[in-house]
Order: sequence, then C-alpha cells, then structure tokens
Amino acid sequence: MSKVDKNSKNSSKSKRSSKKIVPVSTSTVPVSSTSTSKVETQLAEADQKRLQEILLHAQLEFSKIKVGMVKEKKKEIEALDQMIKEFIGPFMLIGYDLTNNPIEMVSASSPAEHDALLERLRRVMYKINQNIANTGGNDPYGFNSN
Repeated sequence: MSKVDKNSKNSSKSKRSSKKIVPVSTSTVPVSSTSTSKVETQLAEADQKRLQEILLHAQLEFSKIKVGMVKEKKKEIEALDQMIKEFIGPFMLIGYDLTNNPIEMVSASSPAEHDALLERLRRVMYKINQNIANTGGNDPYGFNSN
C-alpha cells in the first residue's frame, strides 16, 4: 500500500471522528404553575365526577341483576316445593345449593305434620349416631351392611 492510500484512509477516519455528537437538550417552555395546576385540578374534578357516575351506574346495574337472580331463585325453590308436594307429604329438605349456601326447607301444613317431621329427624340423627358408634366413625349413614 502506498502512503497516499494510508493518508486517504486516515483522512476519512478523521472526517468521521470529527463529527461531534451533540446531546439533545430538553428545552422547557415556561408555563405558569398556577395555570397548569388549575387545568390539572379541573381535569381531576371532571374525571372524578365521571368515575362517580360510572360507579353509580355499575352499582345500579348490579343491584338489578342481583334482584333478578334472587327472584329467579325464589321461583325455582317454590317450583321445587310444589313438585315435591305432588309426590310426598310433609317433608324436610336440608342441604346446600350450587354456590354452597345452606338450605333448609320444611313443608308441613299442620302442627301434627311438623311434630312428625321433627320426630323423624330425631330418629335419623339417632341412627347416624348409632352407626358412628358401631363402625368407629367409618360408616355414619349405614351404607355398608355387614
């Protein structure tokens, strides 16, 4: 390589390195702090009012849905009550619904039917207690007859 070639390479390098990188400065436009805070306060107040309206609307919609669901559940329970009454006399239903809420339903039209249900419940509880005692707690409902 000749000296000219070397000089031309150096000159191109020097041209590249002679370029300076100028940092970009962030210039701020002076704005009065009172006007900015007023705008922010107005926006915040408007946003707060809008959020309160949205929350109120959501609460109203939720209460409508909840009331509708409660009415529907009551209708379903009444329909179940009527259906069971068609096939059996006085009854007592104890259990949980699909959302694990406890349910107790007693259907007795006279005090004698009420007493009969309570006596039946007492006998069932006594039988469960006897099964627990006889099986050491392994079979409280008497499913396994040995």
